[in-house]
Amino acid sequence: MTIGLAAAAVAVAPAAATSASAAGLPADPAALVATAAGGPTAYDPIPDPAVNTPPNPSFYFPCGTYGALSPQCVTATVQAIDNARAREGVGPLHLPGNYTTLPADQQLFVVTQAERTDRGVPPLTGLNAYVGAAAQSGADRRTDPSYTPNAPGVTQWFAWAANWASDYGALGSDYDWMYNDGPGGSNIDCTATNHSGCWGHRHNVLSVFPGQQTIMGAAVSGNATGTSPASFATLIVGVNGNPATWAPATAPAPYGAIGGLWSSIGGAASLLGAPVTNEYAVPGGRAEDFSFGRIYWSPATGAQEVHGAILGEYLATGGPAGPLGLPTSSENRTPDGIGRFNHFTGGWGASIYWTPNTGAHAVQGAIRGEWAATGWENGPLGYPTTDETGTPDGVGRFNHFAKAGSVYWTPTTGAHEVHGAIRAAWAAAGWERAPQGYPTSDEFGVAGGRQNIMQRGSLFWNASTNRVSPR
Repeated sequence: MTIGLAAAAVAVAPAAATSASAAGLPADPAALVATAAGGPTAYDPIPDPAVNTPPNPSFYFPCGTYGALSPQCVTATVQAIDNARAREGVGPLHLPGNYTTLPADQQLFVVTQAERTDRGVPPLTGLNAYVGAAAQSGADRRTDPSYTPNAPGVTQWFAWAANWASDYGALGSDYDWMYNDGPGGSNIDCTATNHSGCWGHRHNVLSVFPGQQTIMGAAVSGNATGTSPASFATLIVGVNGNPATWAPATAPAPYGAIGGLWSSIGGAASLLGAPVTNEYAVPGGRAEDFSFGRIYWSPATGAQEVHGAILGEYLATGGPAGPLGLPTSSENRTPDGIGRFNHFTGGWGASIYWTPNTGAHAVQGAIRGEWAATGWENGPLGYPTTDETGTPDGVGRFNHFAKAGSVYWTPTTGAHEVHGAIRAAWAAAGWERAPQGYPTSDEFGVAGGRQNIMQRGSLFWNASTNRVSPR
């Protein structure tokens, strides 16, 4: 649902003016991004698609439901991009293995770079903090970013091209800019087939600045209102100057508490691998990305690492901005030697537990407190097999667990476990919609068997008959 405007590539160096014909550029007006009066031209050497391409499969539902970094969203969006590319005779999109662990600006850079290089367009030189700050300003304002020549050492900045989208992730923004930008697509500036706004975003992604180095700024803002997705912005700038002042010249160098933790676990030889970003701000703290994971830090929690499937689950819940908050532990092995876990600050405490058989699932708040009271994974419930989920009646919350157990919670009943034969009978009767309603006690021993007290009566398991009956 791209709703950004296609910003014109703006030239500000008339003395370096070069005509399209002199530069040997295509004369097709449709290939021109923009020409400033008396200035040089940025151009897109790739023909526009003949028709708009609605996403197939549609990624809006999985991305809006599960999050932009969820496997469901990434898989659907990449497949839609690949299908649209096939119509243009372009091969499939290839993402780096750590794509979902990269911050949003690097995701936008990676995808934009792929769109260019897969079509033979000169690659971008690198991300730049000054241009990125301008992109951030646009993302925060939910509009195309603008640019002023404020990067140190840049003796001439040539032209720029800017995009903005309100969308579900960097991949979704790329799809709408590149393949869904014609008449009837998501570009509100494209009102007719011959309108100058049609395919303007695509032109900007593929902009070429003749004879210039090309750098990029990219940003995302979560300041979405209501149900609106996040706001993504990119800014591509052609410059002359000293490359060391505007493109990354050295690898990121972890420092402070984050660097201390990384070094203590083995640095680049550790399970996290080499750094892929510098330290950056997250809600409540700081973070830095590595090849195979991420380290978070805050004054209250210190530096903690999260990686693998647990990191994927954590990001799917919203990361530091979600209900789990920041990690309070690095990944640890469970006492039984089977699983792994991280603890988090969220609510009354939150955790993500993982095993090879159950996958990674979040358990939090009162449900987590009840599970802990029963003995964590060594208790009668075992490991969580679901995230916390709302009940169909809209009243309660629950997690299911591996040993045929569950914990159900409502504001009036609190959190209580139900398992084994009693749980099976209650489930067969309709779970919380059964005649007995929600559990108001854990299972406990009584004469002749076991029992859970419910809102409207009890469920009793008879040890002699192995049957469950209401009481």
